[in-house]
Amino acid sequence: MFGYVVVDKEKLTPQENALYRAFYCGVCKTVKQEYGNLTRVCTTYDITFLSILSHDCLNYPVQLTNENCIANPFQKKLIVKDNPLMRKISAIAVLLVYYKLQDDIIDGKKSRKILNTLFSKQVKKAQFIFPEADEIIDSYYQKLRAMEKENEKIIDKVSDCFGSMLKELFTLVIPSCDENVYSLAYNVGKYIYLIDAVDDIEDDAKSGNYNPFLASYGKFENRADFFEKHGKEMEFSVYGTINKAVCAFNDRSYNQSYLLLKNIMHHGLKRRADDVFAGRKPQKI
Repeated sequence: MFGYVVVDKEKLTPQENALYRAFYCGVCKTVKQEYGNLTRVCTTYDITFLSILSHDCLNYPVQLTNENCIANPFQKKLIVKDNPLMRKISAIAVLLVYYKLQDDIIDGKKSRKILNTLFSKQVKKAQFIFPEADEIIDSYYQKLRAMEKENEKIIDKVSDCFGSMLKELFTLVIPSCDENVYSLAYNVGKYIYLIDAVDDIEDDAKSGNYNPFLASYGKFENRADFFEKHGKEMEFSVYGTINKAVCAFNDRSYNQSYLLLKNIMHHGLKRRADDVFAGRKPQKI
C-alpha cells in the first residue's frame, strides 16, 4: 500500500534531487539506528514525504552530513542527520509496515508471517516509544477490516478511513498546525488507499480479497473491460482526491522545502497515478 507519494524526478533540479535523497537516506539511517538493519525495508517514499513536510511545517533544523551507506559502502552519501523528529517518524514507519503485514496475513499472504515474526522486537520498541501513533494505526486498521469484511460498497467511506488515519498521524507529529496541512494529509491518505486499490484490482479479483472498486462496481472479467466500463469513475475518485490535496497544499506558505514539496504535490502524485491507470506497475517501497 506504500510507495505512491513520490517525486517526479524529471522535474527536479540536481539540488532538489540531492535534498530528497538526503531525506530518504536520513529516514533509512534513523530506522536502522533505532531498530536494526532489517527494518530498513520500512523506509518508503510516503514516509519520506512525512519527514520533509513535518520538518518544513515545524521549521525544524535540518542538519546535513555525509555518511557511508550499506547499499554503497565505498561512497559517502548526503543524509539528513538523526534528530528527535526523525526518531518519531521512524517509529511510525515501523508501525505502518507492521500493521500492513497483519493485513496481508489476514488476506492470505502466508509469506508475510516470516517477516512479521522477525519484526516482533522492533515493533514492540516502536509501540513503547510512540504508543499514541500505535493506537491510531491499530484503531483505523480495525475499522478498515470491519468495513472490508462487510464488503463495503461506498468507496468514499472506506478511503475516508485511511485518510483520517494519516490526518491523525500528521496531527500527532505536527501539532498546532493550520487546517490546510491536515486537509492535505487527509487527502493524501485517501489517494494512497484509492490508487493502491486501482493498482491491485486484478490481483484482488483473482484472490477474492476485498477491493473497494470491485465491491462497488461488481463483476470483473478482465482489466480492459472493467476499465472501459468504470475507468472514468475510478479516475474521478483518484484525480479528484489529488486535486483536493493540491488545493490544500497551495493554501499555505512553507519554510524550507517548498520546491521539493511542490514537485511531489503538483507532479509526483499525478505521475504515479498515470502510471497505475496505464498499467505500468510502480515500485512499491
